[in-house]
Amino acid sequence: MKLRKSLYLSVLFGLILTAGFSSCSSDDSDYVDYSGSKVVLPKTRGFILNEGSYNGNNSTLAAFNYVQDTICNKSLYLSQNGENIGDTGEDLITDGDNLYMLVYGSSYMVKMNGAGMKEASYKFTSDQGQPRKAVISGDYIYVTTYGGLVLKFTKDDLKYVASCKVANNPENIVSSAGKLYVICNGYGKLNLMCVIDEATFTKATDDITVCNNPQKMISDANGNIFIEGYDANYAGAIYSYDKANKTVTEIGAGTSMAIKDNVLYIANSVTNWKTYVTATSFYSYNILTGKTDTSSFLKAIPSALSKSSVYCMDVNPYDGSFYVGTSDYVTNGVIYHFGADGTYKATFTSGGISPSHIVFMR
Repeated sequence: MKLRKSLYLSVLFGLILTAGFSSCSSDDSDYVDYSGSKVVLPKTRGFILNEGSYNGNNSTLAAFNYVQDTICNKSLYLSQNGENIGDTGEDLITDGDNLYMLVYGSSYMVKMNGAGMKEASYKFTSDQGQPRKAVISGDYIYVTTYGGLVLKFTKDDLKYVASCKVANNPENIVSSAGKLYVICNGYGKLNLMCVIDEATFTKATDDITVCNNPQKMISDANGNIFIEGYDANYAGAIYSYDKANKTVTEIGAGTSMAIKDNVLYIANSVTNWKTYVTATSFYSYNILTGKTDTSSFLKAIPSALSKSSVYCMDVNPYDGSFYVGTSDYVTNGVIYHFGADGTYKATFTSGGISPSHIVFMR
């Protein structure tokens, strides 16, 4: 190893260890190099957005090595930018090179590079309302807000472009075949989906009735859309949306979902709020055949996971493995890693309360 490189890395390690953080890469060639970065990060890195507690001002962004399943930094945003995230971390998405984070209570959006360093930000106005979820399509990022709007921004520098009025309390949003699909729940009183044409950024006249209290939505590469809704007792269910007929069909009970290779993977966490006992199960749905497999797609599930509330479930697009995050809403969450075939790999802390989103880079 050349002396210059050795001295450079030694200085970086010294700064990081002094600050109480450590790298989680074992070979120099595994590092990513970002000018001005205060943290050494591995190329095989993931990011966990921990919501924190409502009004607790304790949201965090953690970085981890998804090969070693080790946390590199529990407060990456603070370490890189010298400021806390605020209240409450709402969404985290990536285009593969950059990170985009929405913060609900503090009402802003930020673009970060692949090391978590802030490059651009936008503060939402009181008329626009607080941000909820975002989707990237082409050169733009679209954001739902509790002002009943979808806002359009340039992806590179977060410049505001336009707004489109939808219905009350839009939650999730996906992009498919030139259209934006937005679910609106009106704080549990609505069951609507609004459709926006991306080219004209105008909403279709007729809204679509979907499931009760829709809150989450995902789509696959083929444009299939799946929605998570809740009944009056807050029991969750997963639905498939038929674009041709503009109808939804219930697949089964569920509170979290992820898609990989034409299969919808579902977790269902049910809590008895009198005893505070939670039971979690897993099953899958074949998107091509429409068949449900009630057997668990995860193997050798740790007993603690079976008794915990699943708060997020994400698939690593680079190796197909599953990451399941749990929350008790009080203490730091736990991340369970399973291989692409469902084999249990490891357990590690999320670094904060209520891990809600996990994204991956390399």
